[in-house]
Amino acid sequence: MPTTKKGLSTKDSILDAARSCFMKNGLEETTLSDICKKSKTNLGTLTYYFPKKVDIVSEVYKRYRENLAKYIDSKATFGSYRERYGAFVTLYYYQIYSNEKVRNFHHECMVESSMSAIFSDVRTLAAPIIFSKDDPDMDLLIFADNAIRREFNLHFYEKGDFSFPALKQLVRNIHIVNSRLYTVSKDEINDYLEKACTFVEEHLDCPVSLL
Repeated sequence: MPTTKKGLSTKDSILDAARSCFMKNGLEETTLSDICKKSKTNLGTLTYYFPKKVDIVSEVYKRYRENLAKYIDSKATFGSYRERYGAFVTLYYYQIYSNEKVRNFHHECMVESSMSAIFSDVRTLAAPIIFSKDDPDMDLLIFADNAIRREFNLHFYEKGDFSFPALKQLVRNIHIVNSRLYTVSKDEINDYLEKACTFVEEHLDCPVSLL
């Protein structure tokens, strides 16, 4: 992996080009050749950094999560880690579903079997509500968590209502079901999600985007 300034710059250029191509053409219609052309990089260089398209997509999501977390932390100090978590997840989905091309790309990734690894470990999203990280059944809980999020997202996309009230209900539904996995009470869920949604409503102009 790149450690030099030039190497990091090349990697960033590839990712910027990929995001642009994904935004314009979607997941399936974007090829590595398209990304090479957009980034002015040859295929050998591109595959050195990202051997497969899934590796590029995985890094796109990773950076989205990191940049969104930085944005949230720069805007508020929350009373609890669960409030911050609720704000992160709500804004995470709002930024995806409020843009037609981004949500279509996200949906493609969700249904494409080769991309399943990207969503197979939701520890980044679930960690703040995990009851005990030392639980011997944690891998099983994470697997169930991922399945819940995926199915709710697919259903949400198919319904076609991407309004903020509908989005809040999506996040609440995911958390209510997951509360059974992580032994978090329904009252706790409602409390931190209410505060999280207030924060998100005040920051709907967030400049951080998946693509």
